[in-house]
Amino acid sequence: MIGVRVMAPPALAAALTRDCSPWVTMPPAPRTSATVDPGIAGFDSRVLVPSGSVEDDDVSHGPEWTLIIAESAPCDDWFPVPETVPEDGEVPRVLYVHPTDRMLWLRQHPGTGDQQVVRSAMRLVRALLRRQLQAAGAVFLPAAALAFTVRTGSRRCITLIGPSRSGKTSLLLALLDLARQCARRAALISNDDSTFHLTGCRPACQDHGAPALDPTRGAGSVICRGWPRGIEVRVDMIGPLGGAGRRVRSAGSTSTATLGSIYLRPESAAAITEADLAAAAHPNVLIFPSFTGPDRAGDIELLTPRQVVERLSGLQQLPDPIERWLDPFFLIPAEAPPPTAAATHPGTLPPATATSGAQRVVNALAALPALQVRAPASDVLATAAALIGRIDGLDAPHGPGTADTVPPFKDPR
Repeated sequence: MIGVRVMAPPALAAALTRDCSPWVTMPPAPRTSATVDPGIAGFDSRVLVPSGSVEDDDVSHGPEWTLIIAESAPCDDWFPVPETVPEDGEVPRVLYVHPTDRMLWLRQHPGTGDQQVVRSAMRLVRALLRRQLQAAGAVFLPAAALAFTVRTGSRRCITLIGPSRSGKTSLLLALLDLARQCARRAALISNDDSTFHLTGCRPACQDHGAPALDPTRGAGSVICRGWPRGIEVRVDMIGPLGGAGRRVRSAGSTSTATLGSIYLRPESAAAITEADLAAAAHPNVLIFPSFTGPDRAGDIELLTPRQVVERLSGLQQLPDPIERWLDPFFLIPAEAPPPTAAATHPGTLPPATATSGAQRVVNALAALPALQVRAPASDVLATAAALIGRIDGLDAPHGPGTADTVPPFKDPR
């Protein structure tokens, strides 16, 4: 199954589960008692999985990876992991790996705050889950995502895709705040870091086969999935965001490393826009924003599927650029070569016979309505209003991709 078993003191395990919610949660399966080492007797043991449906997992089969959080050091057959650069204000991390059993041991130094350990553990859980999703054919894009109610009363998921400083976060906050003003129920799914995968997709087998699709389970519908991480808002966008910008300044914190940005926790961003938090949704509309200087008039252009494929192909990211030492432990399906220009007629998708899971995801995304947005950064609120009007008029596809966010697993507690 796609998941990570965590063994930790009860308070730390509960804090980790809370901070990962709603994006990562516990499936409806009984917890087991920790028996790996006498030094962790009495620890809580729980399985964390991506919220909502990833694949038709049998949760009775435990995950391949286990993360242990303890103040003591492990025994001699564990190997230390090279230190990664700690984030601003954090203490260095002490981590060990047991390669044959696929276990990690995160040591909590005496005096280290629980919150710092939880943040380190959350990043490890995220890195492990994202690599497992990559083995199942997922695509990782710099994309924000939200869902809100359109004029017809249905719910649509909007993804904002683009490189750093393209205006995704500013447009995300503007859309959420405009939805609040219009009394349209909205949900924040992701900011700047989304995972896209197909429903019914199973991880690749050890024979290096491509991810398989189960046609009896609605295979082929795309899910956009968010992750627990902070939201960075550029200081120069506080003014253009109006009232939302003022609330961001009041609720956020400024990092000493990047004085030009304000940081929000996802729950704070949801609170100031009166939005919900959601783990995942089936996307309906793709937006490619590009905020420019004041000398250019704004415009919204409908993109062809081929244009979408070209943009997405240039934006794909690694599942995790920090914990690269994990790469040798994961089987990554070999990508099929991209189609040549001669094989793809203008305005059409690449051949549907491609076996790459990532290509299937890109092709499915390219079948959705997609808009290129260009506007001065000072017009972000007007751009958001124009987009909502345009999205209200779009005839988005029906079926699994139309609406409500993917429901999370029920926590048995």
